[in-house]
Amino acid sequence: MKEKIKTAALIANGLLMAVLFTLSVSLGVSVDPSLGPLYTLSRWLRGENTVSQVQEEESDPAAYPLAVSAFQQGDLYYAYTQQPVSAIYTLLRPTLEEALGSMGEKKTVQREDYYRVLLEEQGFLLEYDGQVPLTAMRAWSGASPGEDELAFSRLVLLAEEDRVDLLLETEEGEWFRFSTAAASEKLQTALEECDPDGSYFAMEDPNLSVLVPDQPVPSSAIKLPVYECKVADVITDAVSGGEMPRALLECFSMNPYLAKRYAAGEDMAVFVQGNYSLRLSGDGTVQFTVDGGEGLEGESGENTLVGLIGRGWQVAQDALDSAGSPLDLSLKSIQKGAEEEEYTILFSCRASGVPLSSQQVTIHVREGVIISMEMSLLSLTQTGKKTLLPYSLAAAAREGSSAVRLQCRYTLQEGKLTPYLSYATVKEG
Repeated sequence: MKEKIKTAALIANGLLMAVLFTLSVSLGVSVDPSLGPLYTLSRWLRGENTVSQVQEEESDPAAYPLAVSAFQQGDLYYAYTQQPVSAIYTLLRPTLEEALGSMGEKKTVQREDYYRVLLEEQGFLLEYDGQVPLTAMRAWSGASPGEDELAFSRLVLLAEEDRVDLLLETEEGEWFRFSTAAASEKLQTALEECDPDGSYFAMEDPNLSVLVPDQPVPSSAIKLPVYECKVADVITDAVSGGEMPRALLECFSMNPYLAKRYAAGEDMAVFVQGNYSLRLSGDGTVQFTVDGGEGLEGESGENTLVGLIGRGWQVAQDALDSAGSPLDLSLKSIQKGAEEEEYTILFSCRASGVPLSSQQVTIHVREGVIISMEMSLLSLTQTGKKTLLPYSLAAAAREGSSAVRLQCRYTLQEGKLTPYLSYATVKEG
């Protein structure tokens, strides 16, 4: 008799849970995450994305240095490709984050004093491909973003006797210096890992006066991979009527089991779920849009500009990864729109740490949410290497009187990614 009562109680309990679960789905009531599979199933049935959005206190930065130079009282080590830059940045990141989180009063630095620092003192020069907001870098380091609207393209971690100072260059070519509470011990350790390689600054060679004085000049010729480039298979399959691109849809918070496929002409496919749509073109272009006042929220639900930059970077990087693309992204610029809360965020696409001149991710933000994104999904296969023109010859070939900065870039032509040196004019404050 006791067993029958126990069985009946278990059945009744199961039925009650089923009824409550059904009501939670139909009424849009959230199921507690601790219920595991039931929580996941309820989100799928309501058309919500179940990809984990758990964020740590410190987020991965959406801006990575393009090149890093270790200067030691006249000696220089210059890293300009992905592997050595990543290795050095890993060593520097704890000190950089500590410095960003303890910045003191801002002081203006004369350009001549900055040049003297590079030649006579010790530290690291980090170069970025674009303008990085200081508030964003502080937030990604786990610090309070602050209110300083300064954006920078070059950053110096300077090793003083017992602390680290920060120097930043703005878009206008001005330099500012900040004292910090970061200890210099780890920075000194990082410097010991960077043996001088014979590189030097352009200001040390009078024959390179056409280059900006703080241009690092490598000691040997630069060799970069050459890639064969094609549209990612996930795009090719989708536009030809093949398998549903489930992983790609999930990157944009779309449920692949609820999204519907629509014909949109030759060599194109459109997937729609509610107000969310994803348009894939045969040339590799991906266009994501949200209508009806909805949109993608920022990291951890933070709809600040910093949070939206981080969410946009994560979505785009996840899309690249899901398609098997080896490209990575770094913040390039933020453009203010006509409306109060309207922005365009641009990310550069990079192969082996070198930006592609014709490829970028464009994100539109309005009223605190991401309403559209556009990018390309490409597959790369290395076919060889190319030696770039030596900096001395590139400088000699330069016409004009304005100082320039040499930068490695990739150009996409006839299905090939080929590296080259570009000339970038700069402002000097």
